[in-house]
Amino acid sequence: MAKQIRPDIITGEKEYFFRRDLELIQEIRAKEKAKADAKERSAHKGHCSRCGGGMHEWTVNGLLGLACGSCNEVAIDLEVMRSMVQGRHGAEVLEEIDKTLQSLRSKSA
Repeated sequence: MAKQIRPDIITGEKEYFFRRDLELIQEIRAKEKAKADAKERSAHKGHCSRCGGGMHEWTVNGLLGLACGSCNEVAIDLEVMRSMVQGRHGAEVLEEIDKTLQSLRSKSA
């Protein structure tokens, strides 16, 4: 005579594997999303957030920034912004940004 399989055991086992499969699927999706996000970030690195043009670095008194040669977008680090707001290097940094943008405009013209 064959053993009788209890329905509550089958239900519990199905539920366990359903939950485990769901967890694995969520883990796989999270890893895929992280990879896609990293790829997206690397594709845009060094490009202007406004127009997608190439960004060029400039440095004044150790303060680093980026300027777009296409649309004149300027990107600066928070520390650079703090220094400018506090007035330590503000005028020099702004002059250098203007020079860089003029140089970029003349190269693209």
